[in-house]
Amino acid sequence: MEGNENAPLFLSFQGSYNEEEKASFTGGVTLNLMVEDVDACYNQIKPSGVQFIEEIADHEWGDRAFRLYDPIGNVLYVYSERELDEKYKSAVKE
Repeated sequence: MEGNENAPLFLSFQGSYNEEEKASFTGGVTLNLMVEDVDACYNQIKPSGVQFIEEIADHEWGDRAFRLYDPIGNVLYVYSERELDEKYKSAVKE
């Protein structure tokens, strides 16, 4: 996955932590990753067997997203922007 051309990002889901380190880390970080095509990203990640917290879905607040745990328990929120639901449009300044 990559962010924009000014902020490349590489994520590896191959565990580099041993089981002792993994067991002692409780997470607590959520990383929001905006991608151009969330469906392609989801379809690429799903076969790896990662633990999804939320399967891919459209959200009325203006994104299509999924959530999963990284190998040490952090939450990754991966999304693409989409049109806001009508009930939210008046609350957003463009």
